[in-house]
Amino acid sequence: MAKMNPSPKRVKQEVDYAELIKKHGPALRKLVPTFDKLPRKKQARAAMRKNIQEALPDSFDYTDEGIKAYLLDLAVEDYKNVTTDDLGRSYSRGRINKRAPSGYKRGGRVKMKYGGKACRGRKANYKA
Repeated sequence: MAKMNPSPKRVKQEVDYAELIKKHGPALRKLVPTFDKLPRKKQARAAMRKNIQEALPDSFDYTDEGIKAYLLDLAVEDYKNVTTDDLGRSYSRGRINKRAPSGYKRGGRVKMKYGGKACRGRKANYKA
């Protein structure tokens, strides 16, 4: 079977990523010492974020902390404020996840508040 040739667009993109990694590599190695051991795709995206940092210094995704969180797969964004209720209280992603744990949509057994176990079926509308 013949090998497919990459498209010129893909080749240019890879060259651009290599140039960005070369340009921002030392700064990214200071942030994360194991930068060279990361997958090439993740290195390229981190270098792209570092490049955008010059244009958007106020956005969290492009700060050094945000780039480090992206490289190390830290869940920083998950626990920011998501919404507020009628009384003005803010709900974070962590609180919402505690109320509706993973597997909630698929059903499954949950621990009841006052002892016992129940199956969370499709029509379950109580809060455990």
